[in-house]
Amino acid sequence: MEKKTALISQILMMESDRGSAIFAAALMDEALEVLLRSFFRDDPASVKSAVDPLFATYAPLSTFSAKIQICFALNLIPSDLRTKLETIRRLRSDFAHQSGPIDSRIRVVANDLIHLWAPRRRTRKTWQSRKGKSG
Repeated sequence: MEKKTALISQILMMESDRGSAIFAAALMDEALEVLLRSFFRDDPASVKSAVDPLFATYAPLSTFSAKIQICFALNLIPSDLRTKLETIRRLRSDFAHQSGPIDSRIRVVANDLIHLWAPRRRTRKTWQSRKGKSG
């Protein structure tokens, strides 16, 4: 796993901003598919006839968006991860569909990146509940 992480990091460092966004989103898309497949039938006949077609082109689970939605609906990912994945999906889309130069300094992209990596804001209720648990 460490070798794979190092290889991914190396690839991301060599990519342009656009390439990094697209590559990172593809990795997340692939991870969601692996997660979903772990809950489906795994005998070869069922995989070929029922599971693989779900992920084929124009199939119900062929898009990153659909995978995010179904993973969330099945309670496989928490709400905060869903939000981050949706941000990654939007960034990937922004980078993939712009024909001109685009990089992480553009305001829209920068705002999405800030949203993606900013710590969750704590509400007064959250702080009170934490205070009550520790005190």
